[in-house]
Amino acid sequence: MRKLNQIAIALLMTMSSLVAPAEELYVNAKTGNDKNTGSQSQPLKTIAEAAHRIDASAAKEATTIILSEGVYPLTETALLPTINFLWKTG
Repeated sequence: MRKLNQIAIALLMTMSSLVAPAEELYVNAKTGNDKNTGSQSQPLKTIAEAAHRIDASAAKEATTIILSEGVYPLTETALLPTINFLWKTG
């Protein structure tokens, strides 16, 4: 029984290491730049650039776009497949 538990734990650890974390892209209309990485410290400027990065990504996991407070003018169409919205403040 102990050997079976050890095998089960090893299998779970291996499987959890194969799951890639979901990507997050930060967007800030005031301080962002579309040449940035999209990280929290280097946010993108536009939602359209975030959409382009998601389209260009080979990743299959979900991507979260985190918008800072502000006004985001849409100067081009931003197509985002399978969108789920979550509204958070603060």
